[in-house]
Amino acid sequence: MANLSADAVDSRDEAASSSAAAGGLPELLRDVFSGGLAGVIAGIVFLGAGSRLVMRAAAVLNPDRHGLITENENVIGEITAGGTADLVIGTGLFGGLIAGALWVIVRDWLPTRPGPRVALAGVLAALLGSFFVISGDNEDFNLLDEAAALNVAMFVAIIGLAGAVTAILDAHLGAILPAGRVAARVYAPLVLLAGLPTVLILVAAFLLGDDESENQPPRIAGLFLVAVGLATCAGWRRYFHVAKRATVSPPWRRRAVGAALVAAALFAAIDLAGEINAIL
Repeated sequence: MANLSADAVDSRDEAASSSAAAGGLPELLRDVFSGGLAGVIAGIVFLGAGSRLVMRAAAVLNPDRHGLITENENVIGEITAGGTADLVIGTGLFGGLIAGALWVIVRDWLPTRPGPRVALAGVLAALLGSFFVISGDNEDFNLLDEAAALNVAMFVAIIGLAGAVTAILDAHLGAILPAGRVAARVYAPLVLLAGLPTVLILVAAFLLGDDESENQPPRIAGLFLVAVGLATCAGWRRYFHVAKRATVSPPWRRRAVGAALVAAALFAAIDLAGEINAIL
């Protein structure tokens, strides 16, 4: 976790700054790829394999529900290689891409100290990421009504854990991934083909909905998240400037983006509380 220290973050900014325009884009692509890859790894391990463990625990706690069919046409209490592969690869990969996209959007505005940085990454992931999992309309939670509260808590926990681990992994990957133009030729298509569609899916998921009244909290959270993302993109100009003044965002901007990030988390929390209330 050494890369999460203030000195490490400052040195990364200085390296991006000193590379100037000739090396700026490769450095930017490497940093974006690092964050995305960290999310994918954490997603496959915690959201994919972790979801299997949560479902198994829920089945053990509800033995009378064995044999019932879930919303995804899986049988409660039955563990199959195909179902596990779908969770680990399908759910884990998709969730990991979302985790990576969220992390790249917010990481520049989090504290540089390791403890607060990782903790906030976990909290933000739990609040913003639960939008994709915790839904009062999901009949699977109703099938396991005797342990619904614990089931929801376990899913929120693994989502938050995936976010925290993404922050840790990104720090380590940033120290070992190769840099330069040759490596950037590998990073570029992966960032464009995987990262850009994921960001579009993320934004659309928050901003679009069928019922306007029920979807106001996530829509507002999405708008604030878009504002944070735009500020992040604007901050990437530091990769193309040698001047040191271009490497650090002015205090007023950090305060404004921090407020937008808090607002996004707050409205996501309001939505999550409503969905949990509907389940319980």
